[in-house]
Amino acid sequence: MTVIMWTLNDPVTKEWALEYKVSFQAIWADESYKAAGLPEKNPTFALIHPMNPDVAYFFLEEHLFSVDIPANRVVECGVHGLVVPPSGKPPNCFSVRALELPLALSAGSLPSDVGSGSSTEESAPPASFAPSVSLASLKNGSEEEA
Repeated sequence: MTVIMWTLNDPVTKEWALEYKVSFQAIWADESYKAAGLPEKNPTFALIHPMNPDVAYFFLEEHLFSVDIPANRVVECGVHGLVVPPSGKPPNCFSVRALELPLALSAGSLPSDVGSGSSTEESAPPASFAPSVSLASLKNGSEEEA
């Protein structure tokens, strides 16, 4: 299986750029994957980190783990605790949402003006913030390479 990441460079011309193409065999070979105790099985894609498109999250059995794809390194791993629906299908990218919480919410406290329509400097993105669009895909080894 291969992880392929594309970034939309120019929305006007619809020009996409290949960021990386990494085989899961390279990730499985890394010491961090072995240390996480995960089996060498194809995972299910979950999401891309909202602020770092080099980090992708995957489901594998009861685990949710993140990988720094260009480095082939597992960054985090834990039991996800999501309830499997009656269909029996495992969690996937439709089961989770990637969000970057405003500083006030990520600190564990709600500001007094939540819902009032006012905004604070804390919740505004920095001036250097430049949103981009990234797309990750997984390709099984049996599929034709692009």
